Amino acid sequence: MVGAAAYVLAILLLFMAGGARRGAAAGGGQPIAFSHRLHAGQLKLDCQFCHFYARRSASAGVPSVGHCMRCHELVETKSPDLQKLREHWERRQPIAWSRVYDLPDHVVFSHEKHVRAEVACARCHGAVETMETVQPVQEEFTMGWCMQCHKERKASLECLSCHR
Repeated sequence: MVGAAAYVLAILLLFMAGGARRGAAAGGGQPIAFSHRLHAGQLKLDCQFCHFYARRSASAGVPSVGHCMRCHELVETKSPDLQKLREHWERRQPIAWSRVYDLPDHVVFSHEKHVRAEVACARCHGAVETMETVQPVQEEFTMGWCMQCHKERKASLECLSCHR
């Protein structure tokens, strides 16, 4: 019986140590080139201007085509990517953005809780304002990496705070 329990615990720990998997965007790109360097860097748009669900939801979300068009109806450019944006707008078709971060199903992560705790977006996402295309700033998020941050900030270390 003790051997079986140790085996189950070892499998569980290996599974939990896996961390975040890189999403499709890490290698495959996005359907429309979007410059975070321009929007967050040069124009100094706050992350939550576009990712407005971050402060009230587990998911940060991506902006709708309509949200993008609030500014880009006024911006005249011949950019092929802006033309793609306008085509999506005219067809009332959402953009199929590729996920950059994909946490394992057993991990519960809430952007809302982290925003309310005033954890800077850059803590996990890096200096996005310097990135043309967002790329993960580390190979994966591991339990140890998250635990270190929780310890530094004196946040909950209870298993059910982050795991289902």
